[in-house]
Amino acid sequence: MGRLACTSSHCLVHRIFGMDVLESIECTNCHIRSGYEKSTLLYLTISAYDLRRWKNDHRDMSGKQLLELTGMGGKMTCGCGQLNRISCAPWCLPQVFISLIDWQGVDESSENISTTLSALSNELDLSRIFQGYLPDYTYSVASMVCLSYDRRYSVCFLYDDQHDEHYYVQHSDSNVEVTGSWADVISTCSRKRFLPILMFFVNKGSKYIGN
Repeated sequence: MGRLACTSSHCLVHRIFGMDVLESIECTNCHIRSGYEKSTLLYLTISAYDLRRWKNDHRDMSGKQLLELTGMGGKMTCGCGQLNRISCAPWCLPQVFISLIDWQGVDESSENISTTLSALSNELDLSRIFQGYLPDYTYSVASMVCLSYDRRYSVCFLYDDQHDEHYYVQHSDSNVEVTGSWADVISTCSRKRFLPILMFFVNKGSKYIGN
């Protein structure tokens, strides 16, 4: 996870990409609750392998499992010796949410790429991750940076805010192609074996849509 120790209200990176989370534990043995420790996350890393495993098992992930998938909600030992799960509560949500996809394989197949993207979807509801703390709060993919399967060049998929559910792919400043819907994005990545590395999510009402 990308963490940032920053207290400045003028920090542009923090204001746009930073998600402040309060972490604490409540011991299941001695029932003592720790104080809150605030940390700022700049991005969350998600394992492509774990995404495919959940997708292939046809599981509907719980909030706790989603936390584990993103690397949050770990465990900490209390002073009494009891190992307890860390509780995570959102303190400040980011304007732009960044997800980094960790591809363990050197030579990913078209099927793996398709299954991974299908498991991710083009929307992210943070209320599912922080159950009990947030109402529905959905982010949508505004852009996605991909590497070619041989890691020699990159492309960028961008959301077209003028046409709902419409994306295009930018190979360079002078080479831009219309892709279509999110299903078409998955198909293109699978066919050309593009590996999504960075996904930028924004709330649909955000001023960063289309920018």
